[in-house]
Amino acid sequence: MASQEKPVERYLKAQVKKHGGYCKKLRVIGERGWPDRFVLFPFKPIYYIECKDEGKPLDPLQRIVHKLLWSLGQVCLRIDSKEKVDLFIFHATNSIPIPANSELARPA
Repeated sequence: MASQEKPVERYLKAQVKKHGGYCKKLRVIGERGWPDRFVLFPFKPIYYIECKDEGKPLDPLQRIVHKLLWSLGQVCLRIDSKEKVDLFIFHATNSIPIPANSELARPA
């Protein structure tokens, strides 16, 4: 059964599109714990995004996948509010790196 899209996920899609990016659902067949979406902006890194309800932490398996992606040099973020979407958009569109210990990268 498909899960209902969260308001923060809809907002993320709209903001990415507004700023010239591409936001798609990520599906890894046969594996759990992978982020909900990947985001592409022209000439920027790939961003992996897990959208959560506000304050909800990552599941243990999601923590493992996030740690794996960071260890491979990928940017993997947990976003649970419109404010964090706006912060992500600011960083991504202005080429400001998002460190692994930032508010966006913390598993909560």
